[in-house]
Amino acid sequence: MAENRENMLQFLDEAKNALTIWQESGAASDRLQAEANRLERTLTQERTALRTRVDQEIRRKRAELEKTYSKKEGKLASSRKKVSDDRSKAYQKRVKERAAAESADTRRQIQEARRNLKDLFQANGVPGFCRSSFFYAVFAPKSIGEILGCALFFLIFFGVLPCAVYYFLTPRTTLWLVLTFVIDVVLFGGLYIVIRRATVRKYKETIEDGRRHRDFIRASKKQVKKIEKGVRKESEESQYDLGEFDQKLDSLSKDQEAMAGERNRAFEEFDKKTRDEIASSILEGSRERLSQMERELAEAREELDREREKNASWSREMDEKYVPVIGEEFLSQSGLEELRAAVEGGAGSLNEAIQRVREKKAAAEPDK
Repeated sequence: MAENRENMLQFLDEAKNALTIWQESGAASDRLQAEANRLERTLTQERTALRTRVDQEIRRKRAELEKTYSKKEGKLASSRKKVSDDRSKAYQKRVKERAAAESADTRRQIQEARRNLKDLFQANGVPGFCRSSFFYAVFAPKSIGEILGCALFFLIFFGVLPCAVYYFLTPRTTLWLVLTFVIDVVLFGGLYIVIRRATVRKYKETIEDGRRHRDFIRASKKQVKKIEKGVRKESEESQYDLGEFDQKLDSLSKDQEAMAGERNRAFEEFDKKTRDEIASSILEGSRERLSQMERELAEAREELDREREKNASWSREMDEKYVPVIGEEFLSQSGLEELRAAVEGGAGSLNEAIQRVREKKAAAEPDK
């Protein structure tokens, strides 16, 4: 009987020892899993940081390359624009010079006609303002433009002006309206008649001669404009000696084409070679650290696998050797202690010990 009890106690001690090893192995597996997860996260973060750093450096270098060629192209474009503007100015200047040369005789005739008109009026004692366009439009209109100007003059002085005086300065009655128009007509109409008699009637022949001079001047001005328009409309530019500017523009165009080709080649080389060199340079500095982290992760995973295999082995032993005898109900540190106490208390078998422990627990529970 004592030998049987010793065997049961030894079995319980072995079960307790196996349970302790199995539980410790499970806890170790959890710790190793957590450490492997931490190392994997750290390695992933490091790789992500490196990729981000590589991408940022590639973008920075590419932006510098873009800025360099944009600056060069900007200088060429600025130079081309300056030459083009200088050519346009030279062309306009030479067109004006040619137009002036071709219309020089007509312009001299205009100046001579103006001097003759001035001398004519001075010789006949006609006031100088009688030579003005305003005078001929108001007091001796002939052309459509002068007639329209004269009509506008009469509309202002005999329509707008009296209405403004009536609206702003007099009481608004019919009497004042009539008086305003009468006073305006008498005042300005009388003044108009006096001036016309003192000029047009008194110097009729001189003013008529002045009209012929003015008509000649007007016609000559039209001729000058016609000459200038004809010169500007000509598309042939070879006569203006612009070859120097054209050569510079051609040279700058070739420089721009060469720069565009150089730019394309530079970016092709950057995409095919330089970006890989940048990535290699950055990764090379971190290669040893990444390798070390990869080794640590691999070692942690190997240790985790060994511990899991150990835990699985003890789990199988528990299932095969102890669970069938004790049952999962008592497969714990406290459960095994209770069974040991029952055996030491006189239980003849493990089944009897299990029964005593169950009865003890049932008796300890309050009545329902």
